[in-house]
Amino acid sequence: MSKCFTNGQRIRHTIGINKVMIGKYNSKTNRIVLDDTTELRGPCGLANEHYKREKLLYGHRDGWGTCECEVGGKWISTYSLPD
Repeated sequence: MSKCFTNGQRIRHTIGINKVMIGKYNSKTNRIVLDDTTELRGPCGLANEHYKREKLLYGHRDGWGTCECEVGGKWISTYSLPD
């Protein structure tokens, strides 16, 4: 994640059209941190936590393929980030 995100950068996961979970990247811990201070290991962790909190079937989710990060005020897919 340290190669893809900057400290404080927002990362979100969406289920359907109106269920959104947003965390911020913490470069010191290399984790995504939610508002309630829950620390997640990466986009996959964010996706799994979102499904879990929505009481939906969760397990291994492809967070890199389904999450977005905020860049310059716009949300872009984490899947399409440059190497």
